[in-house]
Amino acid sequence: MTGRELCRASLEWLIDAGVLKPFDESGKFVAPVNTAPGTLDAAQKLMEHYAACTGPLYRDEDQWRRAYRMIAMFESQASGPAKPWRVEPFPGIRRVPPAEILTHIQAGMSAAGFSQTSRTDASGTLSFLLQDACLVSDLPEPYGKWLQHREGRARWQTAFLLAVEVRFEITNRARGGDHEFLTSICFESSALVPPLIVDIHSRLARIPAFAQLAGAKARREVTAVAAASARAFLDSIDARSSV
Repeated sequence: MTGRELCRASLEWLIDAGVLKPFDESGKFVAPVNTAPGTLDAAQKLMEHYAACTGPLYRDEDQWRRAYRMIAMFESQASGPAKPWRVEPFPGIRRVPPAEILTHIQAGMSAAGFSQTSRTDASGTLSFLLQDACLVSDLPEPYGKWLQHREGRARWQTAFLLAVEVRFEITNRARGGDHEFLTSICFESSALVPPLIVDIHSRLARIPAFAQLAGAKARREVTAVAAASARAFLDSIDARSSV
């Protein structure tokens, strides 16, 4: 998965979960081969192509701003939110050594296209990075349309460098009086990426040692936790931001 694919999948996931409202797409702009005298040039046609802003998202200024901010989190070296998105999406895992959990997560993140940047078994932490580069026109449209229509600076042909940093932390805690330890997985990300959590959950649920994560009920619970956390995170960004 590329960074731009993860960005688009994340926005679609948030819309499907009811965290953000849907919108109508203008579709990819195709530059004209030849421009006849007296007609709009390619730059003008580009602006005209993205002129329409239809659908519930664009009719709600706060929702549109949220979608813009959510996409902006994917920008490399962006100032980003004051704190990363942090969520514990999985219930306490029983009888699986932390090192084994780290290894399975490592394999899942690699399959998702991320590069590992660090692993420390002593502290139970894993860090990853996903980088990509594209044009603003390759991102979900609410970002470029916000720049064009709300800030008056169309940037459709401007390069956009993406970087998503993800960190996992594995912790153990005692469970009641039966001397059994439960293992929790804390997920931190520089961008709002709920589909990645769902993907990791799906990969872990297929492994016999993680049987407690299998089944429709467990999937619904993970999805509900991710959606509630994403909504609260966007609320916190709204409270701190002036954009």
